[in-house]
Amino acid sequence: MKYFFISLAFLAFSIGSFGDSTTKNSSNITPTIWHGLYIYYYNQAKELSRKEHKPVLLYFYGNDCTYCDLFDQYVLQKPDVVEFVNKHFIFSSVNVDDAGGNKFIRKFRLFGTPAFAVIYPNGHFKVYQGYKTKEQFLYILSKLDR
Repeated sequence: MKYFFISLAFLAFSIGSFGDSTTKNSSNITPTIWHGLYIYYYNQAKELSRKEHKPVLLYFYGNDCTYCDLFDQYVLQKPDVVEFVNKHFIFSSVNVDDAGGNKFIRKFRLFGTPAFAVIYPNGHFKVYQGYKTKEQFLYILSKLDR
């Protein structure tokens, strides 16, 4: 599942052909769409966050991470999660095992995956680590200041 997600993201950003005119975004910022979830490169997400005054939801995953695969399948692909995240956040993801992953591990003080950070337009952030069920994930996100 994770490898499908990685391949899709690579293909979408390589071709640049995925987009949805219903989203409010700059003409040069086009998301990848995965199971209805709009996914942006991290730098694009930060820029869009400032423009739309919405926090970035940054998802961290790793290669061979069983709980990441479960989180992808049982949380991120669920329609109610997709709808909530698309409405209230700018979503981005980082494979911490890829080149440059160490800078994210240090910056966000990660000790494992899956994890996610909510990054506000002013630069402040909050990190949540470990697998969360759909209910736990939605509860956490619903209690955040947006």
